[in-house]
Amino acid sequence: MARYDRVILHAGLSKTGSTTLQAVCSEMRPQLAAQGIHYPEFTFAGQPFPNHSIPMTAALTGSATRFGLRLQERFTGQEEEVVATCRAQFRAALAEGEGNTLLLSSEIAEGYGPRVAGDLFGRLRAAADEVRVVAYVRNPVSALASLLQERARAGSTMVPEGLVGRTREKCERLEKHFGDALTLLNYHEASSHRAGLVGAWFEWLGLDGATFAASAHPPRNTRLSAEAYHLIAAINQRYPLTGATVPRRAYDLDCLQSLPGQRFEVPGFYGTHLESGCREEAAWLEAHCGMRFPPTRSAPDTIELWGAETLAALPAVFAAVAEPALRRALAEVLLEEAEGLRAARPDTCAALAAIAREAAAQASA
Repeated sequence: MARYDRVILHAGLSKTGSTTLQAVCSEMRPQLAAQGIHYPEFTFAGQPFPNHSIPMTAALTGSATRFGLRLQERFTGQEEEVVATCRAQFRAALAEGEGNTLLLSSEIAEGYGPRVAGDLFGRLRAAADEVRVVAYVRNPVSALASLLQERARAGSTMVPEGLVGRTREKCERLEKHFGDALTLLNYHEASSHRAGLVGAWFEWLGLDGATFAASAHPPRNTRLSAEAYHLIAAINQRYPLTGATVPRRAYDLDCLQSLPGQRFEVPGFYGTHLESGCREEAAWLEAHCGMRFPPTRSAPDTIELWGAETLAALPAVFAAVAEPALRRALAEVLLEEAEGLRAARPDTCAALAAIAREAAAQASA
C-alpha cells in the first residue's frame, strides 16, 4: 500500500467556516492535486457528497444514523449499500497514497467517542508518515448568535444556556483523542487574513493563500435578521418538527433569510448568567490555547423591530413559504406580534395585521 507523507484532518468546530472551506477545497480539487494535495471525492450512484463528514462517519461506524447521520432520508431503502460504498471509498482514499498529502475534512469528527476516534486515528497513522488534525477555535461570545440562528433554521428549540461550554468540551475531546497531532488555530486571526479565511487556510496548507483564494468561489453565508429569527423561533416553539398539526421539516423557513431587518442579538444575553458563562469559557480558551480573541460588545444596541424595509419585504417572503399550513401558522404568529404593538406603535400594528391577514387568506385560497 502506498503511503502519504502526511494526512491532514480538518475537524471543523461549530461556526468556524467549515462548510466554506469544504466547498472551496472541493471546487479546487484539481489545483490542490497539482500541488500534491489529494482532496478525495466521495460519491454514491454518481452523486457526490457535499463534504467528507457523512461518508467518513458512515465508513467508520457502519451505520446510517449514528452521530446525526440521516442517510435513510436521502437514500431510502439503500442505506446498507450507501454505507458499504462509503467504506470502500474511504479505504481506497487511505490506500492510494496519491500526492504528498491526503486532506480530509469532517466537522463531525469532534463529536466522535473514544472507539470511533481511536479507529480513525489508527487508520490515518497507518496511511501516512505524519498525521495532523486541525481545528479553528472561535470566541463563544461571537459564535453564540450564529449558532442559535443555525439551530433555529434546523427547527431546534434549544435554549442558549445549553450551548455554553460546548467549544471547550469539543477542544478537550479533540485533545484527548488526537493528542500532539492536534493543532488549534484562532478563527478570528484567520478571518482577518488579508485574503480572508479561505486564504489563511490555503496558506496554512503551505500554498499561496492569496492566489488560491482569488480563484475560489466560496458560498455566501447569510445571517437572519432579528425579525426573521423572531418568527422562526416562535414557529419552532409552537409547531415542532415532530408535531402533526403543521407539516414541518428542517430548514423549511430558509426563505426568511432574505427578510431584511435589525441585526440579530441573542435574546436576554447581556447582564445575565448566559453572558458571564460565555465570557468565562472564552477566557479559558484564550489561556488554554494561547490565543487572543478580539473585543466583543458589552451592551446591546437599542433597536426597534418591524421597520419600513421589513414591512415592505414581508409579503413576498411569506409568499415564498411553500407549505400553506406553515404560511397560515406564520400569519398567526405575526398577528400576535401586531397585537403586542397596538398601544405603543399603532401604525406598525395595523401594517403587520394587514400583512398577516392577507398571507392567511392567500394560504387558504
